[in-house]
Amino acid sequence: MRVFKRWSLFLLGLVLVACVANLANIRRNYYNYNELVADQAAHTETPYLKAHYKNGDVVVFSNAWKVNAQTREIVGTGVRYNYDRLPLAGAVHAVSVDSLALIETNDDLQQKDKRILAPIAVLTGVNLTLTAFCAANPKACFGSCPTFYFETDPANVHYSRAEGFSNAILPRYEYTDIDALGTATTDASGKFALVMKNEALETHCIREATLLAAPKSSYRVLHGTDDQFYYAGSGMQPNTVWNATEEKALNNFLVDGKEYLAPADANNLNTKEELILDFADLEPNQAYGFEIKFRQGFLTTYLIYSALGYMGNNFSDYLAEIENAPDAKTRFKNGIKKVLGDIEVYSWNESERDWQLQGGFNETGPIAINHQVLPLSLPSNRIKLRYNKGLWKFQELALVPLQGNAAPVRVAPSVVNLEGQASDSLTSLLQQKDQLLVSMPGNAFTLQYQLPAKHTEYELFLEGTGYYLEWMRDEWIAEESAWKLLQLSYFPELYLRSEAAAYKSYETTMEQQFWNSRLNTENIAYYE
Repeated sequence: MRVFKRWSLFLLGLVLVACVANLANIRRNYYNYNELVADQAAHTETPYLKAHYKNGDVVVFSNAWKVNAQTREIVGTGVRYNYDRLPLAGAVHAVSVDSLALIETNDDLQQKDKRILAPIAVLTGVNLTLTAFCAANPKACFGSCPTFYFETDPANVHYSRAEGFSNAILPRYEYTDIDALGTATTDASGKFALVMKNEALETHCIREATLLAAPKSSYRVLHGTDDQFYYAGSGMQPNTVWNATEEKALNNFLVDGKEYLAPADANNLNTKEELILDFADLEPNQAYGFEIKFRQGFLTTYLIYSALGYMGNNFSDYLAEIENAPDAKTRFKNGIKKVLGDIEVYSWNESERDWQLQGGFNETGPIAINHQVLPLSLPSNRIKLRYNKGLWKFQELALVPLQGNAAPVRVAPSVVNLEGQASDSLTSLLQQKDQLLVSMPGNAFTLQYQLPAKHTEYELFLEGTGYYLEWMRDEWIAEESAWKLLQLSYFPELYLRSEAAAYKSYETTMEQQFWNSRLNTENIAYYE
């Protein structure tokens, strides 16, 4: 009897092992598709499309598929997989686009299909001939959100006035971003134009590009961290700057035209630095704010590209899961972004002999300069900044007297122009908040605005709403690591320590590589 039981358990074990092996083989078919989708060399011979349902299921179409614009369906012959990536019985012949969270394809979208699919499409291996700089240093590949220019600005990306919604890497993360554009002069009729470009291998989905225009006066107008606008007098530069972390004075701080960037710590990318700024005495009973011009270094770029790479061939499954998660924004806010933190601003409280937190600044993106003011609830001529080393670049720091609130005029685009031609259909997209203007690599739109003609000089701000989708590259996928993705997502402090040495090998050359790896993307433009 004991022998029978032993053999029964042994046979049961064999059956379970066989079942697990068979289950793995069944799932392997799905993951083979993932590898084929990401195979740039094979995409012209074997085009695939993966359609991720909002309920977590996936349909994989291979070879022949098309889009029915009237019914908003993807039509073809596909295999449907459930949430566990096990195949379901019966072929799928049509999928409603409105039932999908995300799609991934290695095939060039046809011009007529892009209007329907592009807002949820991640493209992989499509015309991605990378420069030598990007191929050798994939985490330094050039990337940007929509970039905005005055018509009179040089075409060089270094002159970009704004970089829109840099955190919005999926539809789920869509948000509204306000950027200071600077002072502009209109013609006698009040007409003004912005140029909006897609200068990266990304799909940009723009819902809003509204100008906020304040007539120029004897006071400047600054955008507050509370999204209010303030009249402001001339800023006071600090008399002295003390690096409290390294216990040394910073002489000639920000007076030589160079930005200040503290190098990242070699042992921990979550190391903070503190600067103490001493200013001249303040006027009594005067409201003050802390004014800053700043942008990010390239640490965030490195981390975003690392995360995409760790997802590997299954990256669209990860992205679709994030897109379907109702708490995705909260998880992102409370994850590595929270650990890296803001540029925290403290005022010295003389009566308590201590520093009092006033608030902070946080804007993603290494291209355009951000210009904001933080109203101080406790004005003081001693200010302390605390921030993550290697993350922030400072161009200007000042204390500024505030003279009350301003109320800029809101102006939507009156005409959207593409390649010298005005388009009513494109214009309507930016005049209706339930619509999206989709911009593909190489697109450059001219947005014309009609400002009140009674003023000719304005201080301008851009209120942009939207999101973008990165196009995946083989060089990122090669770094697939579920363990590192788990670390980055759920144990960010541990990850930032373990990744410090790897980032330091990039840090000194990353900026130059970033600019040098820009691509000629004119042949991928979305609108004809």
